[in-house]
Amino acid sequence: MKRQKWMIVLVLIALVTLILSTVSYSVDQTRDLVVITTFGKFTKVIDGRIEGQAGLHFKWPYPIQSLTRYDSRAHILRSPHAQCTTRQQHPFVITATCRWKITNAQKFYASKKTYAQAVSSLRSHLQSEVSSVISNSDSESLVTTVEGRMK
Repeated sequence: MKRQKWMIVLVLIALVTLILSTVSYSVDQTRDLVVITTFGKFTKVIDGRIEGQAGLHFKWPYPIQSLTRYDSRAHILRSPHAQCTTRQQHPFVITATCRWKITNAQKFYASKKTYAQAVSSLRSHLQSEVSSVISNSDSESLVTTVEGRMK
């Protein structure tokens, strides 16, 4: 009889833990941006960097509300090596780097939803901009020892 009581207590503890994990979430004050959606529609953004928004929060279970967590810190995107030609048709191998971060979580969620989509989009924009700048530049303005002539 004692063993059955302990099993019931353990099952109840497991159920309470499961229920709490589906209706609660925490927001870190150093990095979290959390987008809450209700039935798939945007509801609100909780920014852990804003005073009073970090900490423990509650929501309805999954079918009603869901959350998407983003990192608000800066990210570095490094493009792969690419060969570009200058205006004089001289080849250059270029690697570009950019720094980006999410400043508006609602717009980010509406347009990209995931980091992978954002990185893919940024990578293609970065590559096209680098190719455009290199193809419109003279070789002498890219590599020179004369001060003031390098772009």
